Amino acid sequence: MKFQRLWAGLLGTGFLVVGVLRFIRIQGVTDLSVPQPIHGAIHLITGVALFWGAFRDRGRYAELVNRWVGLFFVVLGLLGLPGVVLYADNSLHLFVGTVSGAIGGLSPWSRFWQSRSARVHGWAAWALAAMLAATFVMAGFPKLLGNSRMVEEFQRIGLGQWLRYVTGGLEVGSAVCLLVPRLRQPASAILTLTMIGAVVANLGSLNRSAILPAMLMIMTLVLLGWSSKGMDKSVSDNASLQDSLSVS
Repeated sequence: MKFQRLWAGLLGTGFLVVGVLRFIRIQGVTDLSVPQPIHGAIHLITGVALFWGAFRDRGRYAELVNRWVGLFFVVLGLLGLPGVVLYADNSLHLFVGTVSGAIGGLSPWSRFWQSRSARVHGWAAWALAAMLAATFVMAGFPKLLGNSRMVEEFQRIGLGQWLRYVTGGLEVGSAVCLLVPRLRQPASAILTLTMIGAVVANLGSLNRSAILPAMLMIMTLVLLGWSSKGMDKSVSDNASLQDSLSVS
């Protein structure tokens, strides 16, 4: 509960500050040169909700608020992708929403997650592994096949095209290993390290947002944590147990 309260308090403070700044015009600062009262109101309301969750009844509702605020910002970020809600920082909304939702619903500090059955944990691990496997296969193959955009990006990084082949090979190979329970933990660790490198490359050499690799890094970390606790084996274990009972 202490971690849930800490996250709710810190995120709530950040949202309140951002909410106030959205009502102020600050010359010379691109994002704040034009007031955005609706955007500011959203941050103020969610900031107040997070503070309420952090301090009401000693943080009794912090986990619940973290989970629902996270879901709200994930939806807000997804709406911003096709231009339904025209917020330039929709990718940041997606990132913050994913982190908050994971902390409030999928982390070891979440009573909600702890109360789920081993079978639910197992299916969730398989679903996340399958989604990440598909994502990294689609990300890795263009690197291996010499896609022109990938060649240009790794040229800008400046370490040579060998890094493109290594990165693509790690992504594709680890993606396949994610579908094998015994190999899921090392594969998740490799992909987490790969995404840390991608975050550094995006912020440094490529000078662009690192939200997407950061989100993938969080998801691979979640899967790594689940795999270390054997959650991914619960489905197959249950299936084998049912088979043995049916035979007997």
